[in-house]
Amino acid sequence: MSATASSNLLSVSDYLLLPEGGPRYQLIEGDFFVAPSPRGYHQQIAGRIYRLLCDWVEKKDAGLVMFAPFDVYLDDHNVYQPDVLFIAKARQADVYQDDGVHGAPDLAVEVLSPGTACLDKDSKRRVYARHGVSEMWLIDPELQTVQIYRFLENAERPVAYLELGDTLTTPLLPGFSVALAKIFGS
Repeated sequence: MSATASSNLLSVSDYLLLPEGGPRYQLIEGDFFVAPSPRGYHQQIAGRIYRLLCDWVEKKDAGLVMFAPFDVYLDDHNVYQPDVLFIAKARQADVYQDDGVHGAPDLAVEVLSPGTACLDKDSKRRVYARHGVSEMWLIDPELQTVQIYRFLENAERPVAYLELGDTLTTPLLPGFSVALAKIFGS
C-alpha cells in the first residue's frame, strides 16, 4: 500500500472524485492509499467471518454486516474499508447509507495483509478508537491469531490475544462464539 499524495491533507471531496472499482483506495489521515486486491487466503478468512457474523446477526435480527469494499466515513480525512464491519440495529438508521457508513461501525474487522498491516495496527486503530468504534478485530492469517481491541477498555492494547485452539466471543454480540480453527479453515 502506498501513499499517492502527502504534501496536503486530502478530504472526502477528493476521495469522492476517485473512479469506482479497482484498485482499492482508502483515505487515511489525509493521505490516499492504494492497495492491490487481497490474496486468496485473506479473502477466505474475511469471507468466513462475514458468513459467521451474518448467520448470527440474521438469527438475532441484530443489525447489519457488510464486507469490503464498502466505505466507512469517519471524518473529512479518514475513509476506510474494513474487511468486515457490523452495525447494531439500534444504530443502523443513524450511520448506514447506501454509499457507506457515515460514522463509526460497532465492529471493524481487519484481516492483515503484508502491505497494509502497519496501517491497520497503528493509524487505523488509533482513528477507529478516536471515532467511537466499539471493537476491532485484527486478524493475522500468517500467525493464525486474533487481537481484540475494545476501545472503551483500552485504546492502546488488545484486551484479548487469541491463538488457534481458542474461541472468539464478544460482549458486543452476546451468544456469538466461533473457534479460531473455523475462521482459519484449519
